[in-house]
Amino acid sequence: MVARSYIAFWSVFVLALGGASLPGATASEPTPGIEQIIVRGLAVAPNPVQSSRYVIPQESLGRAHPRSLADALALAPGAAVQTNSRGERLVYLRGAGERQVALFLDGAPINVPWDNRLDLNHIPAAVVDRLFVSAGPTSVRYGPNTLGGAIEIIPAAPERQGRVTSVRIGGGDEGAVDIDAKTLARAGDFYLTLAGEHSRASAAPVSGRAALAFQPDGETGRLNTDRRRTSVFARVAHEFGSGAVITASALAVDADFGVAPEGGSDVTTEDTRFWRYPTLKHRLGVINAQVPFGASNDIELSAWVQQFNQEIDSFDGPAFSILETTSDERTLSSGARLIVERNWGANKLVGNASFVASRHRERDIAGPGTGAPNAHEPFTMFRQHQYSIGAEYSRFIGNNLELMLGASGDIADHRENGEYGARTFRAYNVIGGFRWRVGGGVTVRASSGRKTRLPTQRELFGEAIGRFIVNPDLKPENAKVAELGFLWTGARARIEITPFASLVSNTIDQERIVIDGRQLRRRINLRGSRVYGVEMAGEVRLSEGLSLRQHLAANRLRRLVDASGEPDRLTERPKLLMRSEVIYEHPSGVSGRMEILHRGRAFALDEANALTPLRKSTAFNLVLSYAFERSNARLKSGEIYLRADNVTDALIEPQLGLPAPGRQVRAGIGFSF
Repeated sequence: MVARSYIAFWSVFVLALGGASLPGATASEPTPGIEQIIVRGLAVAPNPVQSSRYVIPQESLGRAHPRSLADALALAPGAAVQTNSRGERLVYLRGAGERQVALFLDGAPINVPWDNRLDLNHIPAAVVDRLFVSAGPTSVRYGPNTLGGAIEIIPAAPERQGRVTSVRIGGGDEGAVDIDAKTLARAGDFYLTLAGEHSRASAAPVSGRAALAFQPDGETGRLNTDRRRTSVFARVAHEFGSGAVITASALAVDADFGVAPEGGSDVTTEDTRFWRYPTLKHRLGVINAQVPFGASNDIELSAWVQQFNQEIDSFDGPAFSILETTSDERTLSSGARLIVERNWGANKLVGNASFVASRHRERDIAGPGTGAPNAHEPFTMFRQHQYSIGAEYSRFIGNNLELMLGASGDIADHRENGEYGARTFRAYNVIGGFRWRVGGGVTVRASSGRKTRLPTQRELFGEAIGRFIVNPDLKPENAKVAELGFLWTGARARIEITPFASLVSNTIDQERIVIDGRQLRRRINLRGSRVYGVEMAGEVRLSEGLSLRQHLAANRLRRLVDASGEPDRLTERPKLLMRSEVIYEHPSGVSGRMEILHRGRAFALDEANALTPLRKSTAFNLVLSYAFERSNARLKSGEIYLRADNVTDALIEPQLGLPAPGRQVRAGIGFSF
């Protein structure tokens, strides 16, 4: 029934698309919403030839009222954002693993090197002005471990002289409170951004249709899902008369939160995490310098330092009364990136080199539940250096055809691994593609390449407080990736269709094993996996106030097996993701928005390593708001909004025993002066 409904929706969408194009429309005419643009000096790869690259602008983010980067990324085509059993919200692009996707803020990679990922909940929405989301064969300029894509966070910057301050206050079910303030100021050639926020909630709402083993009767909030986050962000830039720009930015996040215990019908306390994060501190500092030389050449140098410290308390059961162990984890990393761009005639050559050094220390502190209170183990030390060097050459043939070829080499030198010996991984990446502006608003592009994702130190040597068995013999994941993109842009409509494929060898996954009656897990290399799919993103402006948007990502995900009885599905990755939006905006400032989110079939491994189907789901979100602007008043603009997510309280099951939140209502007010 749902599939037929979506076929009907796409049929209506395409018919509307055909009627919305105006004579004489060109691809250069702007279309609101998700668009592809160039932002000089802010993005690592500002003008990609080869890959899908969606921009989620501030306009779309403002209408969605996100509270964190996780909420914002849910707007991207093909992005599955979900919470894992550690309580981390992660993103999967086109079925790729979360460690295959790199995150950047102001050009600096912010994945924590120890595990090559970052909880998206800990990047506040107040920092994000727009997002660049690249999938498929990504530019070698992003550096290592981008087999699945790259996400660039672009902070807000003042556009005109003077100062503008905005304040937003919101709240909702389960004691949710969100407050943020931001100031953008410009004086001559100096630019300043200051932002601060505080967010908290006593619990995440749970669907009334969920059957959870550890959920207290009558409670509408999920057990142990309270959260708190406070952050500040500062960014200052100076533009010189020569065209050079120097930017410095800093982010500090403090958080604490609980982790929902896995609650399947047959889950046991021995196989469940009863965790809390009493302390999480994330610090990031970035300096970026862009210096032009000659008529059209540039040098860009970035340097950064990042500190990520957290404590994890592990309890004996769902009462969270007896503390067994505290894991104290501290990661410090620093790095630099150099990008040199040389242009001559129809040719462009871009060379890049990057280096990241990181140190991770961890220790377990025994709690009262072990009979040895306050017994501190010594820190175990892990150190690694990562190197990457590459180049891309592109050439225009005529005015409409651009060709590109790139290559890079990556090294991960795991110099210290606790009780294990040093390990070094090496990889190479190649990519090629073209972009052809056919005319009439049509662009065709194609690309293919080889990409590698190196195993992290946590995958190799991390035990996750006794939950994993170490496997130091993991191999890198190698992938052959390809895509073919078709883009049409009219005066009031836009549609992009991208078939893609990813053929991966040595896919890193995990299996469950029983030792002395305990359910444990171990990471392993599969023979490989195959992902084939198509991604579609379109929008049409039916009138001045009414528009439709549609995103779809359909995947066929399979793992290679040696015997007929082995599981042949990649776990926890839905075969279909669809997001439909109907947006109405009245000239008076009143607007309404309906979102339809469908998640197709996915599978999970149960305690017997057998595939278990996860529930399909369709959720509806509704938003009502009123906004105003005044040009000659002290209060320049304001907005009041009411948002209801998952209004039918659907049971959404991204992972076994870890449902997504149920119905939640939020309201808020914002104003600028």
